[in-house]
Amino acid sequence: MKISKHAWQRHLIHFDHVLHSNRTARRPALALYRNDLRTVLFRLEALARIYRVLEADHKLPRRSLVFFKSLEDALGQIDYFDNWQQMAIEHDWPAPMQIWFRERFEEALAEFENRLIQFKLLNKNGHLKPAGLQVWHKQLQRLPYHGQQKTLVQIADFLGRQSARLHKQYASGRFNFHQIEDGLHEFRRRLRWLSIYVHSLNGMICLSSADETRSDFTSFITPESLASPFNQIQCDERLVECLHFRRDLFFALGFLIGRLGQLKDKAQMRTALHEAILASNLALPVELEQTCRSLPGVQAIDLNIISSEARQLCDEIILGKGLLLRIAEQFPAVSQQA
Repeated sequence: MKISKHAWQRHLIHFDHVLHSNRTARRPALALYRNDLRTVLFRLEALARIYRVLEADHKLPRRSLVFFKSLEDALGQIDYFDNWQQMAIEHDWPAPMQIWFRERFEEALAEFENRLIQFKLLNKNGHLKPAGLQVWHKQLQRLPYHGQQKTLVQIADFLGRQSARLHKQYASGRFNFHQIEDGLHEFRRRLRWLSIYVHSLNGMICLSSADETRSDFTSFITPESLASPFNQIQCDERLVECLHFRRDLFFALGFLIGRLGQLKDKAQMRTALHEAILASNLALPVELEQTCRSLPGVQAIDLNIISSEARQLCDEIILGKGLLLRIAEQFPAVSQQA
């Protein structure tokens, strides 16, 4: 069984289903966003990232990465402004701010719609075209899929190299957390891809409880982490063998991604509020901080404190406990040469 081909097919079929289910929606872009197409696109983009490395001489993974990433990025912008417009309504922020966030949300929806048209997934009548996805079904059949054993070795090597490389980048000071977008947010993105890769591989990776009693990471196995949908990984029972990812390490990775996400959101709130206040002519630049603090539901946001907390957390878990190196060690020795 070509297990990697099955992974592509599963997520493409899910993509198909979302398109079919919403093909006559009055606002198709909004319907796709509300039906969590972004999760499907994340997993397809993850496969494209993996195969861009595994099949470096093949153009198709790079082309598919452009396709899936373009759509996912557009949905990310919708999600960003949707969160702020909902918060503005919930806390009854000034009407000009609510209007500004709503307009940015509508602009993001329009951009996503343009990309659907560009990729032939939406026709001129405003109806979704599931048939537009068939080209990817056909083209991805052409990738040189290998047998189960070779595929698992390739995937293990990829994951090990990615984990070891990210540890090396962090330890070298590559990420300046005082720079929210290029530092904190970018580092969290790279951590999150490690988790998304596992979810995208359609059961090729199973969580294992081996060695947990001798681990520095058992504290991350909690009722909350056990119940989290982000930690639910189903093995493919048709596989004779699969790759094993230690459960305590995976849960620790998820905890770190989640906590950095909370800190990143706090920092982004400051940027979003400043933009909305200035665009709405509610304050002069010198009055921004005072105006932000006067808004209902907004606490003081100190970027230095956010940066320091994020750095301390990562130093403890990544440098102190060695999370990324422990993840890399689960996979072939060649992974340590990153």
